Amino acid sequence: MNTPVLKRRLNPFLLATTVLVLSLLAGLSVMYQGQLSDILSDKKSLEEKLEDRNQEISNLQAENSNLSEQLQNKDSRISSLASESSSLESEVKSLESDVDTLESEISTKEDEIANLEGEINDLEINLSSMDASLENICENDYTNITEDSQEECNEWGYED
Repeated sequence: MNTPVLKRRLNPFLLATTVLVLSLLAGLSVMYQGQLSDILSDKKSLEEKLEDRNQEISNLQAENSNLSEQLQNKDSRISSLASESSSLESEVKSLESDVDTLESEISTKEDEIANLEGEINDLEINLSSMDASLENICENDYTNITEDSQEECNEWGYED
């Protein structure tokens, strides 16, 4: 017994369209697979960039924190220097006041010295005048003076 083999004829149009559709599907699959691979690669690249940027943000935040701390330290130092400057300015004003007072005292002392020098000159003139008078008395009127006065003349260096 022979079994009859089914012999059917293939529809060439159906075959062609099937091959064409399968080819299209295979092509689209390859194309989408490439795009999907590119998209996944882009996604991974973007994730790496995002991670790098997050790391950079963390570094910048740490740097910002460090700079803020340095700024606070500098502000504190500036405040300290401003306070010290104010204190020194106060001390300078006090010293200037002391200098003015001392200059006034020096001026007063110079005036006193000038007055005393004038008095000394007056006393020297008086002494010179008295010395001349004493010399005149001791040398010219030696005979008319008392014995005590003669001794005083001798003490002053005027001898008979």
